Amino acid sequence: MGCGDGFYTRRFWDLGKPKALSAVDAAPAAVEVARKRSEGRPIRFQVADAHRLPFANDSFDVALVQSILHHDDRPADLIREAFRVAPTILVHEPNGNNAGLKVIEKLSRYHREHGEKSYSSPRIRRWIRQADGEVHWEKFAGFVPMFAPDWLARCMKATEPLLERCPGARALGCALYVLVARRMSAAPAGETRHGDRARRVLTRFLRAKGSQTTGTAATRCLHSAQSHSMLVERFG
Repeated sequence: MGCGDGFYTRRFWDLGKPKALSAVDAAPAAVEVARKRSEGRPIRFQVADAHRLPFANDSFDVALVQSILHHDDRPADLIREAFRVAPTILVHEPNGNNAGLKVIEKLSRYHREHGEKSYSSPRIRRWIRQADGEVHWEKFAGFVPMFAPDWLARCMKATEPLLERCPGARALGCALYVLVARRMSAAPAGETRHGDRARRVLTRFLRAKGSQTTGTAATRCLHSAQSHSMLVERFG
């Protein structure tokens, strides 16, 4: 669901070691690049519309919806489609509760030109419920916004651990929002195991990526992460 050139797909494969992994994107050129850069990893890259995935119901154990909702005009439909192909989904999005992010969306030329937007955590949870899902775990993390100047990125990174430890402050001030949700009709034992595994993989991935979050390179890394996601098949 929007894997782009496959950069983060490859990193998830290396960190998670799943039994199998599929990644889709609507852009044929991006999928072709992803295939060429897979470097022997048995990842299935293919062209597909994330609103109408070419997979049967429950084809996967986990669907990873990583930072694509804010690019889409029908985000609730993406969540519904993710639940169709997997009983457990993991959603990773910019934190729409953050007032500073809302200001950036209004002032940043890039955000305006690309229609960038963010959604509050209550709104995303509502879409989960409307798709017959239930949130079982959520986390607010990070503090450095996209396109932050080097000096600002370093200052914000220094205060990030303190912010993440304050429940009220982190919900309003953190840059990212991550949740694991399960379809109400899914089998409890399997979905708990797979959902927890996917959450641990993403946590390790974010932690590894966070070690680079100083300077302009860090903000470019965060920006790139917000256009990639994948489906994890038979996450064992």
